[in-house]
Amino acid sequence: MKLLIAHAPGEEEIAERIAVPLRAAGYDVAHQGTVLVGDSVIEEASALLGAGAHVVLCGTVRCVGTGLASRIVNAARMNPATRIYPLQVDRDAYLAPLALDARPAEYWRDPARAMAELIKALAVHLPSASGASVDVTAAEAKYRRLLQESCDIIGLANLPEMDRHIATRQLELRRLYVALRVLIDPPDDQIEALERRPAQRSEFDDGEGEENLVLVASVGERLSERRRLVVLGDPGAGKTTMLRWLATAYLLRLRDDPHWSQLPDVATLPDEDWLPIMIRCRDLPQAALEGSFDDVLTWMLRRAELAPGEVEAMREALRRRLVEGSALVLIDGLDEIADAGARARFTQHLESILGAYPEAAIVATSRIVGYREMGYRLGHRFEHVTVADLSPEDKDLFARRWCAVSEVKERREIAAEELIADIHSADRIERLTGNPMLLTTMALIKRKVGKLPSRRADLYWSAVEVLLNWRREVDAPLDQHEAIPQLEYIAYAMCERGEQRLREDEILELLRQMRADYPQVAPVHERSPEAFLQLLERRTGILLEAGRVRHLGREVPVFEFRHLTFQEYLAGLALVDGRHPNRDRSRSLAERVGDLVGEQDGEFGFAENWREAVRLCVTSCRDDDVDPVLRAIVRPDRGEQSLEAARSRAALAGLCIADEPNVSDEVADEVMQALIDVVNGRDGNGPVISIIDQAGAELGRSRWADRLSSGLIERFLADTQEENVRCGGLCADISAMRRPESWPDLAPWLSERLAGLAESDVRRATKAALELMHFAYEFDRQDRDPDLDQRTAAAIVERLFDLAAAVGQARMAALWALFWFVPTLSTLGIAGAVTPAQAELLRAWRHRDDLSETERQFVADILQSA
Repeated sequence: MKLLIAHAPGEEEIAERIAVPLRAAGYDVAHQGTVLVGDSVIEEASALLGAGAHVVLCGTVRCVGTGLASRIVNAARMNPATRIYPLQVDRDAYLAPLALDARPAEYWRDPARAMAELIKALAVHLPSASGASVDVTAAEAKYRRLLQESCDIIGLANLPEMDRHIATRQLELRRLYVALRVLIDPPDDQIEALERRPAQRSEFDDGEGEENLVLVASVGERLSERRRLVVLGDPGAGKTTMLRWLATAYLLRLRDDPHWSQLPDVATLPDEDWLPIMIRCRDLPQAALEGSFDDVLTWMLRRAELAPGEVEAMREALRRRLVEGSALVLIDGLDEIADAGARARFTQHLESILGAYPEAAIVATSRIVGYREMGYRLGHRFEHVTVADLSPEDKDLFARRWCAVSEVKERREIAAEELIADIHSADRIERLTGNPMLLTTMALIKRKVGKLPSRRADLYWSAVEVLLNWRREVDAPLDQHEAIPQLEYIAYAMCERGEQRLREDEILELLRQMRADYPQVAPVHERSPEAFLQLLERRTGILLEAGRVRHLGREVPVFEFRHLTFQEYLAGLALVDGRHPNRDRSRSLAERVGDLVGEQDGEFGFAENWREAVRLCVTSCRDDDVDPVLRAIVRPDRGEQSLEAARSRAALAGLCIADEPNVSDEVADEVMQALIDVVNGRDGNGPVISIIDQAGAELGRSRWADRLSSGLIERFLADTQEENVRCGGLCADISAMRRPESWPDLAPWLSERLAGLAESDVRRATKAALELMHFAYEFDRQDRDPDLDQRTAAAIVERLFDLAAAVGQARMAALWALFWFVPTLSTLGIAGAVTPAQAELLRAWRHRDDLSETERQFVADILQSA
C-alpha cells in the first residue's frame, strides 16, 4: 500500500525528510518531489487515492493556506477506506479544517517522537508490506561491483578490425583516461554561440580565445565549488567517459581501494564518500521518462541486474543517501532523449524532483546543440560548463597511456615518443586532436600506417577510412566505394548551401538525387537511401545525428559531419572526382574551381564556406591539374578589377601552395608575387588579422617561406609608402614562425642576426633588423633569462645604429627595431642600452629633413625610452 504526503509546493525537502523513516518502516511513499509537476500531481494523487493510498498531511503554515494540499485532502475524503494522518510541522499551523478529528503528531516539537507516533498509528490501519528482509549491505556491495564493472572499462569493441587484438583486452579506464578541463559558465546568450563553435572554427583559430574569455578548471574543482554541474560538449568530447571516471573514482574510494590513487585528477575531487547513481538517458524507457524519480531509480537498478528484493532495498538506500547528501547523481546524455519536448519535460521534472534533495550532488551532460534546442536551462544552483579542448600536455599523457596498453613492452616508450611527435608536428593535427575521439582516431592511424601523414589531405583520408570502419565488429561492413561517393555528394551540397547541418529529409533527397545523377556508380545502389543513412550514422563516426528541429509541424533529425574538416575535405574530393550536384561534364576542374572563386562574397571575396574545400581540392587533385587550377584561382576574371577581389584571390592561392601540392616554380612565383602586390596597411601589424596575414602565416611554415620573404624585402626596400612598410612587417611575421622559443636556442639565433646586421648586402641586413624588431615586439611571450648580457645587447644596439645611419628603407628597419629593442633591454634590467653618444646622435636625427614622419616618431620614442 502507498502513502501520499500532502504538502505545499516548494516543500519537497520537508516531505522527503518525512518520507525517509516511513520507507525504512516498509511503506511505499510518494509526494510532489516523486511525481510529475503541475496539474499532473493531482492526477497522480487521485489515482493513488483511488487505489486506496492513505494521506500524511505535512502540516506547515504554507500547507494550510495552499489550495493544492486541500484538494488532495478533499479527494482523500471521497474514499471511506482512506485515512488522513496529520503531522504538525509548524507550531502555528492550524490543521483542524484538514485533519478532521485526527490528533496531529507534534513534529515541530520532537520530529523523532512524532514519526514514531505516526508509524505506530499506521501499523494499526495499514500494516507494513516490507516482506522478507533483504541484506541491504550485501545489496549495496553487489550494486557497487556491477556499476564499477560497467564504468571502469573503456569500450573498445567498436575499434576497426585491424585493432581487434586491442579491443578484446580488458582495458581499465584508469589506464587510459585523460582528465578533462572545462570552460566555466557561459552566459545564457552565449549558448547559441557555443553551438556554432565547432563548425565555425577556422584553420587559424588556435582555440586560445575561449580560454582568454572564461576560466578553465578541472571538473573536480567545479564540483567541489558548486556540487551541481551541467557539462556541455561537442560529439566525441569525452563527456560519457568523464562520468565513468567520476563513478569509478568514488566507487574505489568507498572501498578504500589503493588503485584509487591511479586515477588522474582525483586530488581535485570533493572529499566525500559519495555513492554514484548512473542514469543513462539514451536507455530510459518512455515510462521512466514520464514517471516518477522512483521509476527512474527502479529502472536503473533493474537494468543493473539486481534481484527484485535487492532493487527495493537499494532504492530505499539511494533515497536515504540523496537526502543525506552522500550520493552523486550522474545523468549521461540529456540530448540523447530523442524528442526535444520530452527532453525538456524530463529536465524540468528532474529539476523539481531534485529540489527535494538539496544536498545531492549532480552532474548532467549534454551535447551543446541538444541542450540548446530543448529551450530549457537547468536551474537549482546548477553551474554550466563546457568541455575544453585537450591541451598539448593532455595529448602527451594520452599518447603514453595509449601506447602502454596497445604496444608490447619493448616498444612502448619509443612508440609514445613517436606518437607525441606526430601529434605536435603540424598545427592542423594539433587542432584536430583537441577532441578526444579524434585524438583516438589519430592514434589508430598511427598504428595503421606507422606515421601520421605530413600532407593533410592524406591525413584526412586516413581519418575517414578509420571512421568508416569504426564499428566493424558491431554492424555490417560498409564499403568505401559505396560510402565515399555519397558522402562527397552530401558534403559538396552542404558547402554549396553554406550549411553544416541538414535535415534528414534533405539528406535523403540528396542521396536519391546522387543515384539518379550517377547510375553507373554501382555500389551506391546496393542500399536504399534510408538504409544507407541509418547504417552510416549507426556504424561510422563520420556523419551523425546532431539534434532535432521542427519541420512541417513535427520534430525531425538533423545531421552533421563529426568535424567541419571532414565536410570540407569530402567537398574538395567531390570537386576532384566530379561527384557533386549540377556538375557540367564539359567543364574542366580548373574551370569549375574558377567559377566558385569568382562568386564574390564575404571577407575573402569568395564564399567563405568554399575556402578549405578548394584548398583540399588543390592538394588532392592530379598533378596535371594543379597549375591550371591555381592559375584559375589567382588570375582575375575578365572585367574583375577591384583590389578586394585581387586580395581574396591572392590569399586563397597562397593558402593553396602552403599545402605544398606539386606546383611548378613558375606558378608558385606567380602566386607569391600576386600576394606581395596586394599587401597594404591592413597587413603585417603583428597579430594574424587580415586574409593576407593568414596566407603569410601558412606560407611561413612551408618550403616557400624564404622565397616569399625575399620578395617582401624587395618591396619593403622600394620606397617609404605605407604599403611597402607593411611588407616589412609581414616579412618579420613570417620569419618569426621559425624562430626558436627557448632561450638556449635563441642565443645562437641572436648571434646570427647580429652578424646579419653587418652584412654588406642591404637586403640581408634589413631582414636581420626586421627579425630583431619582431623578437623585441614579442618579448613578453618569451622566457626571461639573464643570458642576454649587456655586451651582446650593446653590440646589437650599436649595429642597429650603424644601419640606421644608412639611406633608404634599411634605416626604417633599424629604427623600427630600436623602437622595440631599447624598452626590451630596460625590462631585462640591462642599463645603459643607449650610450650618451648614441643619444646625442638621436637628438641630431630629429632635425634631418630626409626622415619620414614614421622614422621621426621612432627617433623621439627611442630617446624617451633611453
